[in-house]
Amino acid sequence: MALLPIPLPESTTQLLAPGVVPYSERHPGLQLDKFIQPPHRQEDQKTALEPVLKTSGDPGLLAALLQRRRQWLIALRAATFAATTTGPLTLHLARASALENAGICLHPLYGFAYLPGSGLKGMARAYAETVWLPSQSDQQKAWRQIEDAFGWAPNPDRRRQINDSRHPAQVRRENHSDPHSAEIKASCGNIVFHDAWPESWPRLIMDILNNHHADYYQHDDNDHPPGDWENPVPVYFLAVQPGVTFTFALAKRRDDVPDELLALAQHWLLGALCHLGAGAKTAAGYGAFKPADTEPLPIVCQKLATYETTLELVTPAFLAGPNQAKDDCDLRPATLRGLLRWWWRTMHAGFVDVKTLRAMEAAIWGDTNTGGAVRITVRHANQTPVTPIPIPGKTIQKDQSNRDVLRPDKHFVQSMGLVEPADRKRTTQGLFYLSYGMDEMPAGKPQDRKQRFMMPPGAKWRVRVTAREGFYRPPGTKSPGPLVRLPAKTVLQQAQAALWLLCQYGGVGSKGRNGFGSLAQLGESPDEGKRAVIEKAAAEFRQTCGVESRGDTHPQVPALNHALPVLSISTPWKNFWFVLDQLGYSIQAFAQKHKRNWIKEALGLPRKIGTSNNDGTRDRGYAREGDASNKQTIVWLGQKHPYLANRQPKDMRHAAPVHFHIDRKADGTYDIRAIAFPCAVLPDWNTSNKVLKQLLDHLKSDIAQRCKSNPQGPPAVSVPSAGAPAAATSQKRPYGTPVRVKIIASRPNGGYDVQEEGKPQGTLTLGTPPAVLPQIGEMVDAKVHDDDPKRPQYRWP
Repeated sequence: MALLPIPLPESTTQLLAPGVVPYSERHPGLQLDKFIQPPHRQEDQKTALEPVLKTSGDPGLLAALLQRRRQWLIALRAATFAATTTGPLTLHLARASALENAGICLHPLYGFAYLPGSGLKGMARAYAETVWLPSQSDQQKAWRQIEDAFGWAPNPDRRRQINDSRHPAQVRRENHSDPHSAEIKASCGNIVFHDAWPESWPRLIMDILNNHHADYYQHDDNDHPPGDWENPVPVYFLAVQPGVTFTFALAKRRDDVPDELLALAQHWLLGALCHLGAGAKTAAGYGAFKPADTEPLPIVCQKLATYETTLELVTPAFLAGPNQAKDDCDLRPATLRGLLRWWWRTMHAGFVDVKTLRAMEAAIWGDTNTGGAVRITVRHANQTPVTPIPIPGKTIQKDQSNRDVLRPDKHFVQSMGLVEPADRKRTTQGLFYLSYGMDEMPAGKPQDRKQRFMMPPGAKWRVRVTAREGFYRPPGTKSPGPLVRLPAKTVLQQAQAALWLLCQYGGVGSKGRNGFGSLAQLGESPDEGKRAVIEKAAAEFRQTCGVESRGDTHPQVPALNHALPVLSISTPWKNFWFVLDQLGYSIQAFAQKHKRNWIKEALGLPRKIGTSNNDGTRDRGYAREGDASNKQTIVWLGQKHPYLANRQPKDMRHAAPVHFHIDRKADGTYDIRAIAFPCAVLPDWNTSNKVLKQLLDHLKSDIAQRCKSNPQGPPAVSVPSAGAPAAATSQKRPYGTPVRVKIIASRPNGGYDVQEEGKPQGTLTLGTPPAVLPQIGEMVDAKVHDDDPKRPQYRWP
């Protein structure tokens, strides 16, 4: 990737040469605004931003500044409070910069991230006007208090408010009891909002958002549907990591300002932080705060509707941020919001054209011109934190040429009771077939191994959905064109419906369509009968918008009303690894039935097949090519896809039109659920419908036979509970699970007797011990080798 040269004098550029001035000694703000190398493409901003993350700032300087600032605030008799971020925080993304929407607000002198007082004043006023004011009985008095705190000016908005009989704004006069006294046309606010400073130097992180449907959002026509064939466009930017505490300060402008007004302003600011969010991307959960010492303020507002629920992970989830590492393996609010947006579209895509769908979507979820009416925040709900682990199942071994290669880990396969394939040359282990790409390595290159982290089942998140009043603008109308008001409860109902669909049929993270990342919505019935209620609510929403529903017989994008009947299979198995493994074998068996057949295009792209006399590709005019890896002739499918554009067939993507969801029942067994969406462009409606029906029929009979052949399956795998650590359960954990154990005693033949909290005494004898051996009583890291309930065995990591 080529970066543009830094537009600085040569003498300054020389100081920025590698090794001259280390990144750790550079000013973060200068590195971001002056020393950065602008990339040619937006996708390359990650490389350009990485040097900013290497600047460490000066925590000692901040500590000294905070001490001086405290004394200054005491002298001002300012009211202060502390609040902590519960999610990432980013702000000032759109400020003038060499980067596109990637900056962050850093103190111009000292370089740490902070929240300017001007922004805090604006969000406090927004909360006061939209949340607090509607709940007040004396509206005119309440509005005067808002203006007293924030001030007013003779602008068109205020004049419009005064002329609106429904608004409590009034002309302000020198003597408010005398209607003939002189008007006060402008006044500064009586409350000063100071900048919010962090209590310790906040660490910056790289963050990412992916626009999966750039063409759909950039065009106002019917020719660019939100299809699963678009290449996501990653947008990298800087953010402050969660868990940072900021100090907020407000002061009276004059001594005669009432204490009540200062207390009100503090209440408004705290409410805004807790319920509206600070900075940018607040609808996606950014900028969420909680009081450092008290509980969040309750919210009572006619124009806001909230819903809280707990989501529990049923199967492993490959969650990730920009680094795809352990630190960012978590359920991000932006990820959840994007998935809800996808499932929301399935409720309406089969009834309206693309332009109308886009307008309806903007009313709920927002677009480039309109802020979203739905805000989502996510926080962990496990009492004992659940730690991401590398996906298990494979180890580095030697092949016949003495090269390092990645192969199935027999210890894991056997400990989980998985069924090994009879013919490894033709059949892949079912689990690895479903998780392809999550742990891969070129032969002979262990340094290039790409092993994804996963969040284990049992992880829980508390999700809050906040909806405000929305407005539907029919497509083709311009501001201030006709708007349809959507009450907050109506907006919330749409978001709740999308969440139910996600937890009923979908998954989160990579391979979410293959059964990984399946979520359970605690307290919510998975009864399929609720789907009819949801579809009725969707129809009522379209009616509220004044949209005339039509029946699209050949939709190009997933549409719930055109989905095939849901396949639900109850299994007797209590081991989620085994369930995924058997599902992988079953799907793979169906693909093998259609080996060298072009109709496999109906299962998603990219996809290549070997050639045969009856593969059907010649009839479709598909070009063939040689495969250098095995010296065979192959065909890349998708060559006639209407949205191929300038891509090569091998680069064409179209996500699989089938979603697999794993549901855990009360008795510990698992159900497999599959929903298939026929697609008019994969490759055509009739072929798609036919192949997907065949797939569901195959799964129904094949998995039933697998259940009959293995009526019990292997022992269950434990998952963390909300009230106790996973170690307290009697179910076995998978091989390689990271743990902490206490050294009890040395063993005569080497190794140690150890004990994990909540488990019986076990042994630590396998693997390579550290160079410095531990002492008796010391806590050490280990991994589960055999989670025997009576005598567990551990190995060194």
